[in-house]
Amino acid sequence: MRSPRGLSCLVCLGLLGACAAPPAAPPRRLELATVVGPDGRSPPLSAMVPSGTRGISIVVDGAPDTTYQLAHATLGAQALASPQAWPRLGRFAITLPGGRGPVPPGPLRWVVAGDRPGPVTVTLRLPPTVDAARLRLDVVRVSAVDGPALGPWWDEAARILADAGITLEAVAQRTVVAPTLARLVEQVEPQETPTSAAGRLAGAIAALPGGEVAADDVLDLFVVDALPAGVGGLALGVPCAPPPGLYAGVVALGDGPPAARGRVIAHELAHCLGLAHVVDGAARDDGLASTRPGMPNLMGTAGTELTAEQLAVLRRSPLLEPR
Repeated sequence: MRSPRGLSCLVCLGLLGACAAPPAAPPRRLELATVVGPDGRSPPLSAMVPSGTRGISIVVDGAPDTTYQLAHATLGAQALASPQAWPRLGRFAITLPGGRGPVPPGPLRWVVAGDRPGPVTVTLRLPPTVDAARLRLDVVRVSAVDGPALGPWWDEAARILADAGITLEAVAQRTVVAPTLARLVEQVEPQETPTSAAGRLAGAIAALPGGEVAADDVLDLFVVDALPAGVGGLALGVPCAPPPGLYAGVVALGDGPPAARGRVIAHELAHCLGLAHVVDGAARDDGLASTRPGMPNLMGTAGTELTAEQLAVLRRSPLLEPR
């Protein structure tokens, strides 16, 4: 017998909404405005972490003369452990949690700390659990002379990261002839800042005729003629904040033995993906149980190896995309 018109709707109503659409999943990207108060802390911030999340990326943008970091972060009732992160001027980024293991769904709560009061913007990214292992790069050679952007170092850097399961992809490559920008000899300790020569490099290049950024959703790799004595490369963040944004990426030397240059560039890209030095100073390490001083390791003084725990940290990065 033919059902009366509207019976299906009445059945749904009778089941107290059983036919209603399921609730939407929590968003995987949020941008929040808050204020660091006179006590050096923001009000508590919160979001829901959906299931199938591989990492938690928090980026804090504020005044260029103010140092920021996280005061604390919890997921549910659990404090989030991470490799130690340097406080940073102007822009602070961190990827949580540190080490291996899944990211459980649940309420995320965190507080931003700053050494001066004022407004900040906080960007939260919750990349999904997928086979994310592709790092897309905009390679820019900045030199006093023209020539190819990619040198012999590229193959070595790609090989080292391929051993870690990560594929490098140069989605754009170009050379910018700019002698005054190609020599970055200013020494900044303990980190590069947004106002340092390296921190200003992307903006300076973008201001040149034909120097516009090739894509605003990929990481910049700048290859220059000179860096301060004893410095082969540097990362503008550990981890680097995901694009868009001019203060992000890696600056490295291109000239020299390809094996040595390739290792330095792979090392700095690993910083961008969230790995700290195995040992950084007399009393500071990467916070990982699987590393120790003196072991052959990409984040140490020699070697290209990475532990399973380090690989897990890399794979949490929102900079990585599906193959």
